[in-house]
Amino acid sequence: MMSWLVAFVWTLILEYPVYAAGVGRAARCWWEPLAWTLAVNVATHPLFSWWVLSRAPHDDEVRIAEVAIALAEGLLLALILRARCPPPRVLLTAIVANAGSYLVGGWLLAALSR
Repeated sequence: MMSWLVAFVWTLILEYPVYAAGVGRAARCWWEPLAWTLAVNVATHPLFSWWVLSRAPHDDEVRIAEVAIALAEGLLLALILRARCPPPRVLLTAIVANAGSYLVGGWLLAALSR
């Protein structure tokens, strides 16, 4: 449970600035980008973490899952924002946020395992 929580917090820390920069202008108050980041990650992170921890998938499988997660988060956020932000911008933001957290997360894991 602790490793999941640590990974979840790091994901939020890494993805929040991207979501805030990418779609933050659509916010009606200061805390909305944080709430959006939390909402999309609550929807995707537990299942992904369970899958990784229970199956120990290959790197290619993880990359495919990350693409699916980016698309799911982008679609979910597009539904949340509806007319406030263009869907292509929302989807691109989700892709950048997830690619960034994947790359930095991999770097952190490699650095910690040395």
